[in-house]
Amino acid sequence: MGATAIDKSKMSERGRKSQYNPDVHLKLIRFLCRAGATDEIVAENLGISVRQLYRWYREHPELCQAKTEGKLLPDIDVEDSLLRRAKGYDVEETEVVASKDGRPVRVKKVKKHIPPDVKACRIWLSNRQPDRWGNRKEHSHQVEVNQTTKVTQTNSNVVVYLPDNGRG
Repeated sequence: MGATAIDKSKMSERGRKSQYNPDVHLKLIRFLCRAGATDEIVAENLGISVRQLYRWYREHPELCQAKTEGKLLPDIDVEDSLLRRAKGYDVEETEVVASKDGRPVRVKKVKKHIPPDVKACRIWLSNRQPDRWGNRKEHSHQVEVNQTTKVTQTNSNVVVYLPDNGRG
């Protein structure tokens, strides 16, 4: 038997029809990502596998954009909150002043200062300036093997210095 030619116009008819519906899925993915959903949760809510979700991201760039847009606003909100915590901020609270018998007499507004949070400062700085504030510790070890050979190790790098043997 010889090889038969495949009619490419009928290839789209093969296999199962895609469940992808841009009118529904774009809005749903943007909403779920804005709520902080992971890809696993998005796939579960769409009734598909994570593998299928990734396939849709590749096949439909607008889905990837919806995911990015959905995650961007919450990330900005969290970044702003972290910066406020790192710098400290003022709040205005309402206190109810009560009489001796417990009935409210008046409402009083009080300004309070929330001081900077050291943990928020460390998180901010370690992410924004990892070279200066990262959590990495530099370790260096130096061993002299003999008078002419020296081995130096700095974290994961090992450097071996060999003597010049005069052969150029």
